[in-house]
Amino acid sequence: MLRGRTSRRQIRDPRRKGSLHPIWAILPALLLGGCSLEDLDLFPTTVDVTGTWNGTWLNSTGDSGSVTMTLSQDGSTVTGPGNFIDSTCFADGVVSGSLIGNFFSGQLNAGAISVDITGAVADGFSGAYIVPPGGTCTGDIGTFDLTRTAPMETPDLPIGRWTMLFWEEGSQEPVEVGGVLRAH
Repeated sequence: MLRGRTSRRQIRDPRRKGSLHPIWAILPALLLGGCSLEDLDLFPTTVDVTGTWNGTWLNSTGDSGSVTMTLSQDGSTVTGPGNFIDSTCFADGVVSGSLIGNFFSGQLNAGAISVDITGAVADGFSGAYIVPPGGTCTGDIGTFDLTRTAPMETPDLPIGRWTMLFWEEGSQEPVEVGGVLRAH
């Protein structure tokens, strides 16, 4: 448990100019207490990137090619094969990372090369990549722009149940009618 005193000067009224937002007052205590920012769910995942994405890449020297990623999503975790076609630095690999809101941050691991990828998902999936120091193509940077070409599969699974009670005229006991809602 944290001990100490907090003066009014440290945590100011958020309605006054130059004051701190209330989250900044509790954030240090939460982080020291074992919580992570992910636990706070300040930026819940708002998109599903499951499916096949195709598009193009362009690096800082003008080289370009096509990109294919087939992604799966479990909560905020994203994984799947990725291929930067026509790249002399890296090609087939495995994409892994996470979504915060509609922002993706992760890596493409292609053999001995790890490529950092960041991007945003809206109508498409666009972002940037950089090859960190320490190997072939160190410092290669570029952009990518993808569109989903194979829609995410929507299984015919139950998504909920409904129940309705009604009373027949003259009856003391309700009659229950229900069913299953399915996604189609």
